[in-house]
Amino acid sequence: MEEALTLAHHAVKVVVVHRREELRASKVMRDRALAEPKIHFLWNTVITEYVGGDVLEAVRIQKRPHRGGEGRAGRGVFMAIGHKPNTDFLQGVLALNPQGYIVTHDFVETSMEGVFAAGDVHDPNTARR
Repeated sequence: MEEALTLAHHAVKVVVVHRREELRASKVMRDRALAEPKIHFLWNTVITEYVGGDVLEAVRIQKRPHRGGEGRAGRGVFMAIGHKPNTDFLQGVLALNPQGYIVTHDFVETSMEGVFAAGDVHDPNTARR
């Protein structure tokens, strides 16, 4: 929701395509986003296709459970999936902190020799830059 609120400062309209019927963001962020008049929600919906050549012309969306599709014009897409790193598959292989980020030394070295980490799997601030 942080990203949607930031975009709302710059855009005329922000459409959040959300795959569930409720937000899992913190209460503060959820309340702010729901109160922002520029943010509109499409609940239980997923993007199934990006339409256009070199320039995005539209996205094809689909309600869940999947009941046909519909197109929507759009000038841009910003993908955000939250702040939980996709590291579950590394459980028991590499050292992870309690939030699930890979523990690194000298910024990239992991607990296993020869294995390095980069990006938001080890640095929670990467997603906010």
